[in-house]
Amino acid sequence: MDIENTGAQIDEGLYSRQLRLPSLSIPKSFVPTTDLSCLCLLSYVLGHEAMKKMSTSDVLIVGLRGLGVEIGKMPYVNEPTPWTCINSEPTVHTSKNVVLAGVKSVTLYDSEPVQIADLSTQFFFTDGDLGAPRAYVTQPRLAELNAYVPVKVLNGHLTHEALDNFKVVVVTEMPFQQQLELSDYCHAHNIHFISTEVRGLFG
Repeated sequence: MDIENTGAQIDEGLYSRQLRLPSLSIPKSFVPTTDLSCLCLLSYVLGHEAMKKMSTSDVLIVGLRGLGVEIGKMPYVNEPTPWTCINSEPTVHTSKNVVLAGVKSVTLYDSEPVQIADLSTQFFFTDGDLGAPRAYVTQPRLAELNAYVPVKVLNGHLTHEALDNFKVVVVTEMPFQQQLELSDYCHAHNIHFISTEVRGLFG
């Protein structure tokens, strides 16, 4: 089947044959904004089951400073563990990649205002955003990357009831005791939990 994408014809069967992949059942969220060849490569790397899990995952990102858009690998395609931490390995996906990869939805939570210090670490912020809530500033710019993946803002408090709506929860730069509380709740309710931190120049 030929799919027109950015003016070029992409043969789905050709890419599948080259990579020796089984016939792919590609979620609708990937078409037509994502290059089909990239999807075949991604499926080759992650596996078909991982791709299917991503397409049904509602992801919550807590904290939108620099690390909030550098939220690491996506180990949630495996079974959850009692405590998952992301180290400073060089192969990281940003929140842009989470949207582009075709997860079911992305929700942002950070009501703190944009500060001058944020401008040097969070590439979605500009001088005109100073004082505005980080999540509200980030949401429309992140949403532009893939119209087929809803990007929303979580209002109010981060309650247990709010967490129940997500399959994956990623927290950044949160006090350790609060992380432990969220981790205990998430793993008790089969919600994949990822904790990320900044250590010097690494996140």
